[in-house]
Amino acid sequence: MKNAIESPPLSGMKLELLQFVAAEKEPTVARLRQVFLEELGSLPDSEIVERFEQELFKRREKSPPPARASKTAPLKILLADDEPIGRTRTEQALLRMGHQVILAGDGAEAWEIWKKNRVRMVVTDWMMPGMDGLTLCRNIREAEGSRYTYLVLVTVRDNPEDILEGRNAGADEFLAKPFTDDELYVRVAAGARILSIQSREGVIFSMAKLVESRDPDTANHLERFRFFALTITGALAAMPSPPDVIDQLFTENIFLTSVLHDIGKVHVPESVLLKPGRLNETEFELVTRHCMAGRDALNDAASWDPNADYLRMAAEIAFTHHEKFDGSGYPQGLKGAAIPLSGRIAALCDVYDALVNKRPHKEPYSHETAKTFIQEQAGKHFDPMIVEAFLACEEKFRNIQKMFQPRPAEVPSVTSVKNKENEK
Repeated sequence: MKNAIESPPLSGMKLELLQFVAAEKEPTVARLRQVFLEELGSLPDSEIVERFEQELFKRREKSPPPARASKTAPLKILLADDEPIGRTRTEQALLRMGHQVILAGDGAEAWEIWKKNRVRMVVTDWMMPGMDGLTLCRNIREAEGSRYTYLVLVTVRDNPEDILEGRNAGADEFLAKPFTDDELYVRVAAGARILSIQSREGVIFSMAKLVESRDPDTANHLERFRFFALTITGALAAMPSPPDVIDQLFTENIFLTSVLHDIGKVHVPESVLLKPGRLNETEFELVTRHCMAGRDALNDAASWDPNADYLRMAAEIAFTHHEKFDGSGYPQGLKGAAIPLSGRIAALCDVYDALVNKRPHKEPYSHETAKTFIQEQAGKHFDPMIVEAFLACEEKFRNIQKMFQPRPAEVPSVTSVKNKENEK
């Protein structure tokens, strides 16, 4: 029998099979390579595929190749490819990583499967008959809503125009043919991490919204707060001598977890939380307890996961965002650098948001009034470094406030700001 390389011109499927078996390095497929290279020229495509898949699965069940497990939770991945050999190889690689795989033979089938299953990740070939991968990406992006799907587009097209077209269709990542298992692993692992962060963010934001829902005057407070905190952190990072603790992880975590700063308020009675006048001593004591309650709840949650650094920051912020730089805050009267940087950032964000928005005991103040008050409190209520960062990005604060403005209102004076602050 003639060697496959000496056979008549190969069809696309046979050529793909030849490339596949030639690339395999595992001992379990050594005999497969020899058999299929010998018979490749005479067997029809359908028989090649059927025999190859049967033999490959049988051998791998007896002697599975070394697995490269995903470092994130296993995903259910929809794999769309009209070429059986390539689809099988990619499927096996994903299974070895520990993921579940749903197979589709073309874009139309993948689209119907996605509508029923709403899987979080899709790996799709670009060039497929009927609905191609590009159209599949567009359809998913238009229909996904708030539950994001990570899209990996597999293609031989790698020029800038094609990449741009893929991005515009909604693709998150590209995988150029031919690709190795390691290249596939990197793309899938990156997507899994992004989906993990988004899922975690959704849970955290939902928890925080439970507290916000008890006070109608704090509408959009969480949205503003997280962007205020992110903006201050960015301004600090841009300083000539930025704080050592600020890195990408710190920045991600403060945006993600700062919304939990008042989670402990679930323990504060609504009669106290929504009281329009000044709190008496007993009521004030109830309010101060929300710092400890929030810290304890978040630390308890963090104890279940030693890698949950974001929950430890959340507990840190919940406990210290009412501390003041001069030591006159609560609950512990911490002073200066004894207050974690995350807590010092949250303190300014919380006060700014309280000043420029309506509260049960006050009407909103202007940005300029809030800015003047914050400047006057540098070294007292606020860390001077944080105030400097605020002044460097105040226009962004103003824009964030406008973006998440609950309703128009009257604007009181600077004097009334000081009077209201003294009531606390």
